[in-house]
Amino acid sequence: MKILLVEDDIVLSTALAELLRANHYSIDLANDGETGLDLVMSAEYDLILLDWIIPKLDGITLCRQLRSQGYSKPILLLTAKNCNANIIEGLDAGADDYVIKPYDSEALLAKIRSLLRRSGTIALSKLTWGNLCLDQIPGKVTCNEQIIPLTATEYNPLLSLWENPIAESLSRL
Repeated sequence: MKILLVEDDIVLSTALAELLRANHYSIDLANDGETGLDLVMSAEYDLILLDWIIPKLDGITLCRQLRSQGYSKPILLLTAKNCNANIIEGLDAGADDYVIKPYDSEALLAKIRSLLRRSGTIALSKLTWGNLCLDQIPGKVTCNEQIIPLTATEYNPLLSLWENPIAESLSRL
């Protein structure tokens, strides 16, 4: 799963990117709204994780612009703005959900999984082939019900191979 993270705080974006990569997401980073918009127009993302207060093009304006252009992938606002009026404004701008900083890592990951499920990005959570099982929601692989620890670098190609139509043909053998 590929996520675009639009966040101008370098420390926070680095920590978020590490958290997401550790949970088997592929991450592209943008530190301002214009760069974020350029990336969305040039690549395919399963979800956008978007800060509200970013340079050049703020998160709300970026969200509105994407929705007005028919962009339908999930957008999750991650912001320090925490009053009800801000939450309403963010959701009305087209965000699918809203997380307030400071955030709880597990709750953020659960919201991401939920948005990906609702968008149809995670159609099947468990993929099996013989005794091998890949569970996409927690991002773990088991063989004979024993967990196989994999890094994101190892997990992502495995998932890509599994989702490839060739894998479908192999499973019929």
